[in-house]
Amino acid sequence: MTSDKETKRAVSSSNKGLLIRNYGLFWKKSDIHWGESKGNKGHLYGREMKQGRKAIRSNFSTPGKVDFRDQVGVYVLYDDTFSLIYVGKAGAGAGTSGLFKRLTDHRDKMDDRWAMFSWFGTLSVNKTNHQLQKPIKALHADVSTVLSHIEAILISASEPPLNRKGGDWLNAVQYEQIRDEEKLGKLPEAMIKELYDRLGNAEQ
Repeated sequence: MTSDKETKRAVSSSNKGLLIRNYGLFWKKSDIHWGESKGNKGHLYGREMKQGRKAIRSNFSTPGKVDFRDQVGVYVLYDDTFSLIYVGKAGAGAGTSGLFKRLTDHRDKMDDRWAMFSWFGTLSVNKTNHQLQKPIKALHADVSTVLSHIEAILISASEPPLNRKGGDWLNAVQYEQIRDEEKLGKLPEAMIKELYDRLGNAEQ
């Protein structure tokens, strides 16, 4: 069993001193499993996005997946034209709701208004068990880091046309969304690829 000290060491040291520890851009509402009952609470699964690798949102069985349902931070909602329509915060303060609950609230109240979301989280991911760290009371980041992350959030969320360089995330880690094929079914492109692979194997 992992001790508290081992858990703390497993949280990436490169995340220390950061305001934002990890983030996800333009995740799709339609790829979320929202849960079916009290015993099936739903999830927000993602995996660390490697630089230079094309995102694969349908590989639910991939190792290293992280559930960001309890992430604390800020988020934005977009409609299906990528227009920003809402800005919110999640998990700020005692007894408040994490990211998944906030998104569920928006799904209940304005489901037809949004299709995607981006999020920017303050809780680190344990590199050993791929779980979020427990909520913390304070973040210790210097002014330069805070300003860099505020700029990066604004640029990533709104994509202003003249900010071609993008924001400086320092050591914050980007995560790509994982679609739950078991609950939601496969995407059309995944089904086509599977059929293509089968045809290719049959011809050999």
